Amino acid sequence: MRFVFLVQGEGRGHMTQAIALKQALCAQGHEVAVTLIGKSRRREIPKFFSTAMGGEVYGFHSPNFHTHSNAKGIAILPTLLGNVLKSRKYIRSLRYVHRWMQKVEPDAIINFYDFLGGLYSLIYKPSCPFHVIGHQYLAYHPDFPFAPGLFPRLLFKLCNRITSFRANTFLALSYAPYSSPERPNLKVLPPLLRKEVFDLEPSNQGFLLVYLVNAGYGEDIIQWHQSHPDVKLHCFWDKPEHKDVWSPHENLSFHPIDDRKFLKFLASCRAYICTAGFESVCEALYLGKPIMTIPVEGQYEQACNALDASQLGQVMSSSTYDIDRFLDFMAALDYDAGDSNTLENSDLNAWYRKGAERMTQALIEEAAAVPSSISSLPFWALKRG
Repeated sequence: MRFVFLVQGEGRGHMTQAIALKQALCAQGHEVAVTLIGKSRRREIPKFFSTAMGGEVYGFHSPNFHTHSNAKGIAILPTLLGNVLKSRKYIRSLRYVHRWMQKVEPDAIINFYDFLGGLYSLIYKPSCPFHVIGHQYLAYHPDFPFAPGLFPRLLFKLCNRITSFRANTFLALSYAPYSSPERPNLKVLPPLLRKEVFDLEPSNQGFLLVYLVNAGYGEDIIQWHQSHPDVKLHCFWDKPEHKDVWSPHENLSFHPIDDRKFLKFLASCRAYICTAGFESVCEALYLGKPIMTIPVEGQYEQACNALDASQLGQVMSSSTYDIDRFLDFMAALDYDAGDSNTLENSDLNAWYRKGAERMTQALIEEAAAVPSSISSLPFWALKRG
């Protein structure tokens, strides 16, 4: 079968999910004909993604978040207004996506939470199956833990809706098994971890690993480390000014995003500190690392992720980079660099190892049930703007 991937370009998680799924599909003789990834001026398409996906990978302008001037939290109003002002650019992106669909004629389209992916499905109405993948869709399960806040919760649900217009199947990724949902087109599945993660040999070399989605949080790390110079930290961030490793002082290093290098450090770290994105938390859980999550300010989805993950014993959540508290948390776990390599959780690891297999099975079953056909452009979309 032939698939097209639409991938949100914000953060790392949706990209690694796409890599893992392509590995699984291709291993069974299927084809990912083209991968279309949302891009913006704020984010470059990482080289690791293009390399891992191979073949046809193309960027298109897609809605993205705007951060506050300190490059930390999400600025809700500028995000909404900024993307509205770019609507003409996004219309051109939809036409671009549709030209690829007509060229490739996929048997199924898979959207990794890209907003234009959902709008494409709504406007162009492809008759081949349209499936959506993401931890966010677990919100349709009655047991999902929502964070406080009515307006952010409604906005989160709206985002889920926009990304999934006319979806045949909602493939909700979960940290741990949930009960069977009542909604027939909602499937709760394990995370999509890449083969490279399963091939890692966990160890404990005594340093803390930090992953910063927004580079502004680097100042918090530097400030904390000035009072704790003996603690060794390695941080990964996306900061264009620093193309190489930067060490503001001894025992503290900031590395540019490099996926292979990141996985190597994740496997050998003492513990992991990150924003509350879904995918890297799952990788750290599989590798048996204690984890502290700090939801990005203004990103309600991450607040929900942190609540969900904190139900697992090896994860704590914090609103700030309170690393002292995290060290106390690890001590309570009876976990120390000199005593143990990893926290073992065989049931969770068995769940994770089934992810790609169960996802592939679900997609093939659903795709085979619906005939493939991509409609021509609607008359209004032919106008240039």
